[in-house]
Amino acid sequence: MKITAIKTEVVHINDDAFVFLDKYVPADLENKVLVVTSKILAMFEGSVVKPSGKFENQSLEKHELAKKVSDYYTDPNSSKYNLMLTIIHNTLLVNGGIDSSNAQGHYILLPKYPYKWAENIWSHFRKKFNLSNFGVIVTDSKSYPLKWGCVGTALSYCGFKALNNKVGTKDLFGRKMEMTYVGVAESIAIASVLEMGEVAESQPLCIVEEISQIEFVDYAPTQSEIELLKINIEDDVFAPILTKADWKQTKKTLK
Repeated sequence: MKITAIKTEVVHINDDAFVFLDKYVPADLENKVLVVTSKILAMFEGSVVKPSGKFENQSLEKHELAKKVSDYYTDPNSSKYNLMLTIIHNTLLVNGGIDSSNAQGHYILLPKYPYKWAENIWSHFRKKFNLSNFGVIVTDSKSYPLKWGCVGTALSYCGFKALNNKVGTKDLFGRKMEMTYVGVAESIAIASVLEMGEVAESQPLCIVEEISQIEFVDYAPTQSEIELLKINIEDDVFAPILTKADWKQTKKTLK
């Protein structure tokens, strides 16, 4: 797999998404995947919040915002580091994925509809360059239990199958696989975010090619295909941990 990060100018709030993308995305996209960080998409759509000045510190305001945008959250006081575990866009993230780095004095939220963004970007370049096999992934960063370090995660995808079903296939010794799925979109996201960087690299895009386990398709993912990626907490292999968290739920009122 070959990954090429694309260095760009600084994105500003409410910049035109496709003017920006057209400036930096190359035409040679056949059999490749374009990876876009969710942070610039949130800035394009104006999903940012200016600090109100009503809170004693930044963490308190960020926690209040996270409660409003997340599906579920834990009390930050339960964390040694005063952080909230949150579930948003079917992903376990810290503090609702809200970012205050490189944020031009704002809190940057996650984009409202990551799958809509992935589909629109996919459709735009597929039509513009007359592409047959082309994919898009929208990424963010997350942490894994028991290991230091942020890694990438796929918030959405388009143009290929996100899972490679290995159920029923045999291993080297003839044993049939019963539960094995390869997370294609997630694996590409992890590698791509490593190359794009997390701090001051200014590389919010990358092109991924020579992907061995990818099956391109000529349609956007259906709702049923998106649902196949989700695991209910009770059915998750990490259920013994997840079900014991004191999850709270708030109606999303942030506009």
